[in-house]
Amino acid sequence: MIASPIAQRVLATAENPNRSIIVSIGQPELDSDSTGDWLCRFQIEGIEDAGPHVVHGADSLQALLLAVEDVRRKLDDSGLLLVWQNNEPSNFCIPRMVPYLFGGTFARDIEQYIDERIQTFGEALAQG
Repeated sequence: MIASPIAQRVLATAENPNRSIIVSIGQPELDSDSTGDWLCRFQIEGIEDAGPHVVHGADSLQALLLAVEDVRRKLDDSGLLLVWQNNEPSNFCIPRMVPYLFGGTFARDIEQYIDERIQTFGEALAQG
């Protein structure tokens, strides 16, 4: 169990709306076993790989962002059709991060592509 989570989300499954999947993310903290790294704990109650899990980052923000990304991956990997606030199944509103592994130019290109797709989609919706 994550003591004093800073964020939680309760999801349901499309097959059983009464089944709760509870995501809890802890506050990032300085890792006492390393040289300046941070860690962030999270747990997902109601799935097979519930945790608790720990991710590490160079600072508190990176640790938190990596925890959110890992939560999304574990929810996707669970194989469950998850629902949040009556959205469509598998739309549990935890966005993917754009990877910076290949450098800032690559990441900005992906972000620009996403922005263009959003604009195109929005224009198509507006036209009916």
